[in-house]
Amino acid sequence: MERSSIVGSGVTSGAPICERLKIAREAFPAGERLVASSRSAPAAHQSTDKADLYGGIALGIATLAALIIANSSLAPQYRALFDATGEIRIGSIGLSKSIEHWVNDGLMAIFFLLIGLEIKR
Repeated sequence: MERSSIVGSGVTSGAPICERLKIAREAFPAGERLVASSRSAPAAHQSTDKADLYGGIALGIATLAALIIANSSLAPQYRALFDATGEIRIGSIGLSKSIEHWVNDGLMAIFFLLIGLEIKR
């Protein structure tokens, strides 16, 4: 039966756990990890924070505009816009749905893509 080694140290998986942990700590000292991450983290988060801020402001303005238009005298035209049909056609094959359906499905796909990317980060 073959046994694997930890971090190339020659200690096999049959070694006591305390020896394996000691070798892992020696290979990856905690102080080095903290110093490396603390140097690069602030610069990366500053640019991301600004982008998140501007995206949130744009989303808030769009939501406010949609609420105002939906509750004004423009409501029938606003509803007619969403009830209009959008179509994608390639040759004789086509897909025809309401604009509301395209927006809902498209935004749902983008939402889950962003959630997946955020979890990965």
